[in-house]
Amino acid sequence: MTANIDKAMLESHGIQAEVLHQNMPYAGISYKLSIDLVVNDEDYEQALKLLATSQEVK
Repeated sequence: MTANIDKAMLESHGIQAEVLHQNMPYAGISYKLSIDLVVNDEDYEQALKLLATSQEVK
């Protein structure tokens, strides 16, 4: 659920994001079945800054 909230926040700042593996059984329980939030390479640094700022607020 957190990945989808982060995705929405990034998209509200104009960064295209996608959540991968969220529909896999037991996703997030094992390191092999993780949920990934991905962005385009050119948006990576800005996404990290926005996510860091978002984590400070929580």
